[in-house]
Amino acid sequence: MSHRLLRFVVATGVLTLALGLGKLLDGDVRAGLPLFVIGLALAGVPAVLLVRHVIANWTTGFAPSPAMADPALRREFRSVGVPVIAYSSLWFLAALAILVSAYRIPHDSGSSAGSIAGVMVVGCFIAGIPALLGIQFIRCGQMLLHGDTGGIAPGLRLGWIVIVIGALATVGSLADDRPGYGKVALVAGCVVAVTLVNNLRLRLLTARVAEYQRQAGRSVSSA
Repeated sequence: MSHRLLRFVVATGVLTLALGLGKLLDGDVRAGLPLFVIGLALAGVPAVLLVRHVIANWTTGFAPSPAMADPALRREFRSVGVPVIAYSSLWFLAALAILVSAYRIPHDSGSSAGSIAGVMVVGCFIAGIPALLGIQFIRCGQMLLHGDTGGIAPGLRLGWIVIVIGALATVGSLADDRPGYGKVALVAGCVVAVTLVNNLRLRLLTARVAEYQRQAGRSVSSA
């Protein structure tokens, strides 16, 4: 199953699950139960596959680069890996903020228990996106701490995705003069700036490792 189709199935399953759970809690068992079961099947199976994939990645060992033999590069690997791990906390905070918003919005509008539960299910699904980002950044940081250059490319790729989306959010928020959008632009701009610094440091580390490998190759050739 392709990733695009898998994402569509998961999104459809979550929406169906939210609708079915809402109807169940509002007392409409006849309509809610089939929707709940179908949604649980559509969203549950891909979720299990995703969890298995994440666990498999976490249990994979590290492959330290020969550049770790250089004390200066070893310190640089660690000085880059620690901020990447710390940066992941931003995404867990974003997931928490989404969950809090999903809980408060229907409560503030006086919605029924079914509506609240449905919004919470969708909120949990949306919150899972930044949570997965945070997990991936932690994994990249761990690989860098162990001198594994395999953590550089995923970190850069995720970083550029965040930068592009964050830049669009910043520009869009600045173009909107409604109250509150200035704060959104400020937060998005700060996230873009921090992510850009991380990506620049990853690029510099890549260049230094490549230079070390070139020098090591010349030394072997001359010997």
